Amino acid sequence: YWTADGKRVNSNDDWTYKFALTHEIIKPNDTNDYRGFYTMLEDYLKYTVEQARKNVNTALMTEITEGIIADRAGRDSVNYKVDTYEKMVQIARNGESLVYVTGVDEAGKPIYGTSASSVEIMEAKRLYDKYNELVEARGYEGDKLEAEIAHLTGTTKNYITASYDEVTGSASVMITGVAATPEYGKIVNGVLVNEGDVVYTAKTWNNYIVALAQAVIAAKNPEQSQVAGTYVAKKNVVIAENALDVPAAATTYVVSGTVTEALDNVGTAGTYALANVTISADGEEIGTTDASGNFSVEVPLGVTDVTFSINGASRTVAFDGATEVAGANVGLIDLDFNNDGKINATDLALGAKLNKTKITGVNFKSIMRYGIQYNATL
Repeated sequence: YWTADGKRVNSNDDWTYKFALTHEIIKPNDTNDYRGFYTMLEDYLKYTVEQARKNVNTALMTEITEGIIADRAGRDSVNYKVDTYEKMVQIARNGESLVYVTGVDEAGKPIYGTSASSVEIMEAKRLYDKYNELVEARGYEGDKLEAEIAHLTGTTKNYITASYDEVTGSASVMITGVAATPEYGKIVNGVLVNEGDVVYTAKTWNNYIVALAQAVIAAKNPEQSQVAGTYVAKKNVVIAENALDVPAAATTYVVSGTVTEALDNVGTAGTYALANVTISADGEEIGTTDASGNFSVEVPLGVTDVTFSINGASRTVAFDGATEVAGANVGLIDLDFNNDGKINATDLALGAKLNKTKITGVNFKSIMRYGIQYNATL
């Protein structure tokens, strides 16, 4: 027994506090326990707590894992008034600290464990429910979003129907019941499409329509969008609007068709396809024909002459240098089958033997007599 001044007194004196005097001894190897009384009580207490923890009923964990953790998952603080929301978060975290993750299941979801008593768990859940009820939502604040939609579409959300498919990533925006002039694109049969004075690249237009559709959906569903949803929708549609891009000016034009064995000396196209014909323009190789003689090449704008070559034989065909050409059938005289630089009766016989030519003997002889005189154009 001790006074406030640290003076030791008797139990019947005016004492302020007391504590047990302990000392260490070497315990003899007999049946007696020589430890102090308080030390034994401490051992009993530790043992009791350990046994209690081993027998905790973990079924109540769902009050924390589902009642608190899952309940507030996905919430965005911007949707709520700061004071009530942050107090709820503080209380929730106190409750969440009563459980811990021991692993994950097959679906990748956490598996929880706890050593807290049922009293602790139920009190944590009670406090969370109490403060969760006090949380005040800020509600829908979409005036700026609706103003942006009106600017882009020329009308209000009431006249707009929007859809968005999360699986395919496709979207559509329809405007009906009002004469509207959209900022970008054109309304055709009620649908906002990529037409008008300016046409944009397919990629940037698709991104714009997706963002606009999502903005309209957010504006027409305020109970779901709240503050965070409207902010994100407005930000995305403005980004998509600013990213709209027109296609780059063309630098080439496309010529496609088939190269066949010519039937005469002026290059009249036949039906026997020529594979692996090299195609060149402006001194550069731009493609070859496939096994069926087909080709599709991009020719630099302004270049008119395109040359087709195989086995030393070649033909240059003139195009206008700008307009796309489809279905061109180019006749090419490829009759030097023995590659000796000459076209003669030997080639006629060899071609027939190898089934490499469909040209008639009469036309073959005409080519040998008059020489190759290709027409400049097809």
